[in-house]
Amino acid sequence: MKKKIMLLLLLAFPLFVSAQNYDEVPVKNGKIVFSEDILTALKTVEMKETVLSWLEETFLPNRGLVVNIDTVENRIICRVMERLEIEKRNWSQFVLNMRYTLVLEFKTNKCFVSVNNISYVEPAEMQSNPDNIGVYSAESVLIDKKYKEVSVEEPIKKIQKATIDNIEDLFFDIRELL
Repeated sequence: MKKKIMLLLLLAFPLFVSAQNYDEVPVKNGKIVFSEDILTALKTVEMKETVLSWLEETFLPNRGLVVNIDTVENRIICRVMERLEIEKRNWSQFVLNMRYTLVLEFKTNKCFVSVNNISYVEPAEMQSNPDNIGVYSAESVLIDKKYKEVSVEEPIKKIQKATIDNIEDLFFDIRELL
């Protein structure tokens, strides 16, 4: 009987480990910052050229722009805006635009990737009132829970999940690239 229970636990363990925890976002000094060190066999120059090419040809068109290429620090900084489709319903959907800074730092056999300065903007507000749009910081939404959407149940949890999924997809793409 004990062997069966142990076998069941061992088989179920990967499910517990791979389950995504959407209850927490990484916070550093009161700010939400997602980051990851990506190890690679590429040299610093190869990494930088590969990533810059991918940014300019694939990732950034219609999403953002390269703000700075620092050749001394081996760093690329981008400003990005992506559409988060948070919830689809029969006749409508809950969508926010997520703006953030993407920083890529290249060291020997390693690329440090971080996403910070995250904020959210309602697309309808951008179209109707572009000079005075309401911007919600990720900290106010995901930490202080100061966002209300009357037509959506638990909007903050859904925004958090969409944010984490979006950033994890970005990190995955960069890992695959390198």
